[in-house]
Amino acid sequence: MTSKENRSRLIELMFVVLVSTVVGMVSGGAAIFTMLDVKEPEYSYVENNSDLSEVNSVYEDIISKYYKVVDKDALITGAIDGMISVLGDPNSSYFDNEEAASFNDRLNGKYVGVGLEIMADGTGKILVVGIFEGSPASKSKIKEGDYILEVDGVPVSGITAEETASKIKRELGEEAVLTIERDGEIFKETIASGNIVIKSVESQIFKKNNKNVGYIKLDIFAANTEEQFTEELKKLEKQKINSLIIDVRNNSGGYLTSVTDILERFLPKGTILYKTRDAEGTIDRFDTTSEKRSYKVVVLTNEVSASASEILAVTLSEKYGAILVGKKTYGKGTVQQVLNTASGGFAKITTQEWLSPEGNEIDKVGVVPKYDVDMDYNKYDPAKAETDTQLQKALEVIVK
Repeated sequence: MTSKENRSRLIELMFVVLVSTVVGMVSGGAAIFTMLDVKEPEYSYVENNSDLSEVNSVYEDIISKYYKVVDKDALITGAIDGMISVLGDPNSSYFDNEEAASFNDRLNGKYVGVGLEIMADGTGKILVVGIFEGSPASKSKIKEGDYILEVDGVPVSGITAEETASKIKRELGEEAVLTIERDGEIFKETIASGNIVIKSVESQIFKKNNKNVGYIKLDIFAANTEEQFTEELKKLEKQKINSLIIDVRNNSGGYLTSVTDILERFLPKGTILYKTRDAEGTIDRFDTTSEKRSYKVVVLTNEVSASASEILAVTLSEKYGAILVGKKTYGKGTVQQVLNTASGGFAKITTQEWLSPEGNEIDKVGVVPKYDVDMDYNKYDPAKAETDTQLQKALEVIVK
């Protein structure tokens, strides 16, 4: 399967956090991530259906007979939400036009915003968990680990990360004043929204036992992730790496084609990459390229690694012999399709489940690493690799 096979308006997606709020586990607590961005989405019209005549009748009666002025858009959104909620599927949902724009921007790898990734921690405070390179936030005094106390003087403690994101959102060039807390110190920072190309891949080389160990971190499987991955991989290989660590911790998924294209960099042509199953049966998805590699690979996972990240981990484990280190993954083994609506929103509907190349189920099960390693977050410093207990175990394993 190649990226060219996925160009229709009905887009195959894997799971993504950051825009649609999804609960994961970070530092022992529930984490809700959201992205700060705005964009005008593409859309296509959804045709009416005679089966909806009763819904149309109720809609018209409410508009004409209700004793107050009715928000028509809210009625339509409520109807769509209601239909999807009947499915009882946490991965099927409706996004209004603003939420859809955020979702699309994140997966397209570019957006207008300040460049912050945030979560609501277990105490109800808003924590900065990521800052995009080259973004307005990266040029500010804000750092990962800081807490956002206020937006334009309005407290955000006790509200969701998504609500905080909405308060920070601005048009291009507009400013937001954030009140920040760091180690008991409180200060204000003014940030203007800018155009941001999201770099979802970063790499470096670690020296271990006189060997060059390549390291690639994947934050999301966006439309431009495979291109960035290939570029970083070639840089590492020019430096004569002996092995490679791929880090998908806190990566909650993205485009199915993105992870497929990355897997095809490693496995022989004809290899089963994963299986998909629906009401009509099971289909094997094969590697279609001749490119492959043979050096040792370790994949780092944690409780937030989901969907596309789980495909990468389990496929490299079963078909490449990669070693998995970290924590058991989230366990999201379904595929969604996105249907855009005339309003600019979309419905995200589960259409398939996916299985590992060997036919193992992932949904609500997850992928279990060979080496189960906890993170010591009390000692962890993102700037110091030696404090990353999972990474250190991966380095130990990969040079054996």
